[in-house]
Amino acid sequence: MNTPDMKVQLIHLDGPFKGDIQDFFEPVISIGRHPDCQLVFPQECTAISRKHAEIRREGNRFKFVDHSSNGTLINGKPQKEVFLKDGDVLIIGGEGGPKVSFLSSKLAPGEEAALPDPAPAVEDKSDTAANIPSPEPKPAVQAAEVKQERPRIPTPVTPPVLKPPKPASKPPQQEQRQEQSGDIPAVSKNLIIQYGATLTSFKQLPITIGSGSACDCTLQHPALLDQHAQIFFRDNQYQVKDLTGRGLITINQRPVQSEAALPPDATLALTAQGPTFQFLGDGRLAELEAPVKPQPAAPSPSSRRRSSEPSRKQSSGGSKAGIWIVVLFTILGLAGAACYFLSPETLQPLLNMLKGGK
Repeated sequence: MNTPDMKVQLIHLDGPFKGDIQDFFEPVISIGRHPDCQLVFPQECTAISRKHAEIRREGNRFKFVDHSSNGTLINGKPQKEVFLKDGDVLIIGGEGGPKVSFLSSKLAPGEEAALPDPAPAVEDKSDTAANIPSPEPKPAVQAAEVKQERPRIPTPVTPPVLKPPKPASKPPQQEQRQEQSGDIPAVSKNLIIQYGATLTSFKQLPITIGSGSACDCTLQHPALLDQHAQIFFRDNQYQVKDLTGRGLITINQRPVQSEAALPPDATLALTAQGPTFQFLGDGRLAELEAPVKPQPAAPSPSSRRRSSEPSRKQSSGGSKAGIWIVVLFTILGLAGAACYFLSPETLQPLLNMLKGGK
């Protein structure tokens, strides 16, 4: 029986096992709600079938085969049979289902103990085996007598003078990282970063994050600088260091002045425009999708009619007031004219004319 030399890691990004990392060593990994599956989801996940899908090892590749009715999205596309790549994101049961990321790697030293024990060999108790006489034990060989020799006096040897080797010149990229890390020691610590549909795993810290190609983790985002942030492990906790000098990095919406620790479930924003991650603990960073801003709904015809009715009333009221103002000025004008023509100074000449005519 060949012992496996590779393992599969399924990292739960969302769903009932969010934040868990499960290791599998079997050549066939069954997924579903049936108790016989290797990855068993709760019965409440009704979108997942009892025997939903399988991950089969073929050589050094792993093939995903879906048997369900609701299907599985791999990197946002429905797939029935496909060879998985490291960092692929699986949404089991369709949109809204548990989100799992796939990662494969060779067994590390000491992980052979996690493999299932092989079946014990069955002892042959047949008559033929019973009739074969067991070989007689051979007599032990007596140890030869050791002759005693006189101790030899070692002659003194002058040790050679060794010159210390010259330190090898370091590449400029390594010198630049050491200048940025300062007194941060390098430690063997796991870190997994999920950004979009990719999953990047690191075995040693510190690492640098930015948009430049010289970074350990290069993220294509327009708001990131070439050397943007650094993640390291010190004092038994993961920490982040701001390399921008502008206070662009925030933890739980609080700016990072120089460096700060990453508590579990903390929200790490590299800039105000993103990208934003959630620290799930145990060295796992998962990208948070930006919330979609709701657009204002268009007014309905009924609300338009309601809003137009007051304006119509206002316009009708304004027109009526204008008419009354015109009428008032007309009456006042007529009254003024009547007072002028009916005054004694105006009527006396008329009376004189009438008298002279008579």
